[in-house]
Amino acid sequence: MLLSISILAVASALHTLASPISSPHVVHEKRAITRHIRGSRIPEDAIIPLRIGLKQSNLEHGYDKVMDVSDPRSPNYGKHWTLQQVRDFFAPPPEAVEAVKQWLVDSDIKPELIQVSEDRGWIGVDLPTAQAEHLLRAEYHEYYPGRDASVRIGCEEYSLPQHISQLVDYVKPGVNLSPPAQKRSIVHREIPETVQSSPVAASVDPVLQFCGSKMRPACVRGLYNIPLGTYNTSANKLAIAMFQNSHYYQPDLNAYYSVFEHRVPIDTHPVLIPIDGGEGSTENIDDTFHEADIDLEIAIPLVYPQTTTYYSVGDIHANDSRMSEEDTVISPLLDAIDGGFCTPTDHQQSVRGCDEAPIPRVLSVSWAASELVAYERGAARSCHQIMKLVLQGSTIVVASGDFGVALDSNLHADSHNENGCYSDNGSPDGGVFSPGFPAGCPYALVVGGTQLPVNGTLEDPEEVLNVPLTELALASTSAPFSSGGGFSNYFARPSYQDSDVKTYLRKHAPDYPSYEYDGSDLFSGQSKIGSNGGLYNRAGRGYPDVSANGAHLVIAFKDRALFSSGTSISAPVWASIITLINEELTHAGYPPVGFAQPLLYQNPDAFNDITLGSNGGCGTDGFPASPGWDPSTGLGTPNYPKLLKAFMDAAERAAARRKDSPKSS
Repeated sequence: MLLSISILAVASALHTLASPISSPHVVHEKRAITRHIRGSRIPEDAIIPLRIGLKQSNLEHGYDKVMDVSDPRSPNYGKHWTLQQVRDFFAPPPEAVEAVKQWLVDSDIKPELIQVSEDRGWIGVDLPTAQAEHLLRAEYHEYYPGRDASVRIGCEEYSLPQHISQLVDYVKPGVNLSPPAQKRSIVHREIPETVQSSPVAASVDPVLQFCGSKMRPACVRGLYNIPLGTYNTSANKLAIAMFQNSHYYQPDLNAYYSVFEHRVPIDTHPVLIPIDGGEGSTENIDDTFHEADIDLEIAIPLVYPQTTTYYSVGDIHANDSRMSEEDTVISPLLDAIDGGFCTPTDHQQSVRGCDEAPIPRVLSVSWAASELVAYERGAARSCHQIMKLVLQGSTIVVASGDFGVALDSNLHADSHNENGCYSDNGSPDGGVFSPGFPAGCPYALVVGGTQLPVNGTLEDPEEVLNVPLTELALASTSAPFSSGGGFSNYFARPSYQDSDVKTYLRKHAPDYPSYEYDGSDLFSGQSKIGSNGGLYNRAGRGYPDVSANGAHLVIAFKDRALFSSGTSISAPVWASIITLINEELTHAGYPPVGFAQPLLYQNPDAFNDITLGSNGGCGTDGFPASPGWDPSTGLGTPNYPKLLKAFMDAAERAAARRKDSPKSS
């Protein structure tokens, strides 16, 4: 896989450790592209919490280990690893830990101040700015992203002794700023009192009428043949991730239940899992965030009576020294679930990410950032964290984005340019397609969006999500609002989708110029992004994997009934489906779904193939939907009974291959 570490480099560095002679400093990282405003120097006596990320062992084997427990054809299918097994396998060599500690001691840092994380992947030490700058040959400044008043700390470059540089992934706070989080849905105008119906729609069950223009949980169940939930197994709680201390409003949920889902009792709410001071419900209606209401109003009715959990990440800024420069949008969440990077002192002081959030079986993430704004090493580390979670049996479901082959547009104040695309040197202002993160991570189950014709019924074929911006009252922008999809610049195409993607590129891809890029030198000014006039990376991981309806969902928000659209609706639909399948697997004594893609790509008949529409952006029509996999809707939308049968059959075959009776992991 791309962005894996070279074990030879680590071995070579360890070979030099026998020599007590210190090696010269070399620049470990240097900022090349500036997207922020540098402010004042950090005061010399301010305390900076340095965290040194060590290169982990065996990352180059991670993909094979995941496939070994996730491919239905493998004899180890369903034999997910324990947390301890994961930590032991990927931990840096003890010699590397000792070498970095010795370097710190030789730099006049007291041994008792040096903390080693539980998974040996991080070494932490809190130092005055002056001492940290001397240690790293760096100058720490305040940085303003230009989007808001938040402040982050970082440096233009830093250096490490040569023998230490070969052992270290990166140091934080350091070079690149954390990317902005972006919600994956937009609230529409208020619902009109009347919606025109087709003659066919008039003959449909009233509960399922107007699904093309007024999507509800009952419509989603009807579209994909999803049954009502019946189980509430404690291991199978559905986790909804939320960021920036986003609050939901319980009266909105209650209103939704009373109108659309009578079987859900009033006051049903998710269990709060706070991270970095994140909160759940609010009594102040003005503090309500629509993304929170949307995710819960679609997920809770689909999985009820199963419990939903609310992983709420607080609004952390670097001016309190907790916002690390190299974090991706999902780093705080993954750190809290992993917990392995935390030192004993971190736990005592409730440092960011050390809240020990439980590992969820299914996690739905409807937020993202542009891949080229995400820090490349941070993105790699976050993706490796997702890899470790799926190796333990988790399914990480993420939304693909809402602006087609672009990631963003000027709908958001933190966007980079009007159409959310990039130039050939990686800077924002060109026409090169802009993939998103974590959508590019091959271990995430990425969900695109679809829609029914506005006056259609459940019998009509769905098409690519592409909502006219006039419906959003946002017609001032030229960017289309459509299903995110494309090809990663960071991560290579994984084997589980290789055949499907090659078929698309050979038979159905539009005649756009392209390039092939391995993800190296992204911020050096020498990357191959956009080379030869190419618009997308043919060699990258293709996404989305799957899709679900994400248009015209009726929501209750701030005591009003509104429309909402976006793949942040589609992602919790798929997370709910995986949760229901996990319930059936658990009831039968089988392990959970875990990493779903190998089975999904081997069972195309379990999908409703989408062949209408495209996901335009960057001044193009984007990628058209086509027979089979495509980079606008993936494999298609789910057929729940067929999916359930595919997973149950795979579990039964795996059990038959083993002499012991099946056990739930």
